Amino acid sequence: MSEQLSQLQRLCTETWDAFKAKSEFFKLVQDGLCDRRLYALLLIQTYHYTRHNAINQAMVCQNPKINDFNYMKYCLDHAQEEVGHEMMAFHDLKHAGFAVESPSVLPKPSLETDIFVAYVYYISQTGNPVQRLGYSFWAEDAYDHIMPTLQIAAQNMKLKKSAMTFFIDHAAIDQKHSEDVHKQILRVCKTQDDWDAVKTAMLGTLTLTHRLLEGIARDYSLLVQGKLPHHEFLGSETSFAEVVS
Repeated sequence: MSEQLSQLQRLCTETWDAFKAKSEFFKLVQDGLCDRRLYALLLIQTYHYTRHNAINQAMVCQNPKINDFNYMKYCLDHAQEEVGHEMMAFHDLKHAGFAVESPSVLPKPSLETDIFVAYVYYISQTGNPVQRLGYSFWAEDAYDHIMPTLQIAAQNMKLKKSAMTFFIDHAAIDQKHSEDVHKQILRVCKTQDDWDAVKTAMLGTLTLTHRLLEGIARDYSLLVQGKLPHHEFLGSETSFAEVVS
């Protein structure tokens, strides 16, 4: 691994650590929350942003500045591999005990998710074409940062593995993707401007993802208060506990 790639990894870890130290989302789980509805809110937003990943990855090839055919092929191949991964999050929602028949019944994405998705489309189609790799760089390795907390959630919420395929099975898929991303970054980053573009996109997408998670914590608070519209299908903590006990 090159020194610049190592610096990216250290910056990514530092950014995650700083966020987790003050995150309301992580605090809810680590304080022992047993209510599966928080996990349901996470899966809903995960479904919404993941369904765009194949599309915005492929759209890198529409960037007028792209001229590396091998990088274009990588983007299209990776996009094909991402198709349909959002359905893992949807099926996890069903296996967690929530009555959802199709993705069409899910609430609309949160504002934080919409902003995150819009930014990824922006960095995919404009600016330095290599910057989309900044998103992939941390996203394919995000499980190292979130799985310890999700394991706590699984224990407290009594979640079976069948309700965690996105974060368990998907992690195995993304291990190879991470290796591919590292190879691409080392191959396509030929100037300091390239490395800076990757770093900027990494930090931008990380920041917006952390805001997305805090939005989930806020929505959970609203849900508990009965003030989150269009989420009635999630039921109440008491009624849900009766179903899964």
